[in-house]
Amino acid sequence: MGFPPAGLSPRLVHMFDTDLVAEVTQLQASAARIATAIDTGTSGPVADEMLSELLAVGRLIDLGTCRAVERVDRTGQSCADGIASTTAYIRRRINERGEWASKRVAVGRALADRLPFTAKGWEAGHLGLEHACVID
Repeated sequence: MGFPPAGLSPRLVHMFDTDLVAEVTQLQASAARIATAIDTGTSGPVADEMLSELLAVGRLIDLGTCRAVERVDRTGQSCADGIASTTAYIRRRINERGEWASKRVAVGRALADRLPFTAKGWEAGHLGLEHACVID
């Protein structure tokens, strides 16, 4: 986490972080309900109406994932269990392929280091993970 922004106590920053973790937990529960509710009985028009929103949410989740991966990487959290690389840590943590993890590590670092305008475009919904990979 580093030092708190000017004027914020470490306790207040921790409270914000805790609230953010709770929001992610709620997001996961909502996503699980939505994913299980969409099935062969879902009508085409309803699925079509949801599709744009789901794709937009997916992009924002990808952005949040890349930013969280960058923080786990740069704060050393990924080395806490003696794992040699952030990619290996992410791969082991969620049982994904190395390519999946390394893409998010690279994009997270790039967003933090040299792509602030790409991050802003992504936040606004104009870009996604694949765009950020190409821009980097």
